[in-house]
Amino acid sequence: MGMKTEGQQTVIDAIGGQTEYLGGLLYPATNDMPPGEIAFKISGGAKASLLYSNIVYTTRNYDTQVRESRGSDVKTLETVGAPERTRLFNTR
Repeated sequence: MGMKTEGQQTVIDAIGGQTEYLGGLLYPATNDMPPGEIAFKISGGAKASLLYSNIVYTTRNYDTQVRESRGSDVKTLETVGAPERTRLFNTR
């Protein structure tokens, strides 16, 4: 709880199990964010609850906030379609 990240990286890559990320702050703080970067990857039957804020003062942000993969079924929450400021996402 209460984690802050800076820079360009996947924040959580959940493969199986259950993950809760409550009260986080994503702060990319870089103009070097690679295109297609994903903040949260959920796969392998994993379940996740994510409650966080994303603040960007540079020209680059994560293109995708969340990617959930279940076999060939892939769902994404793109940054442009996410709510302003606060993000809340629950997988199945």
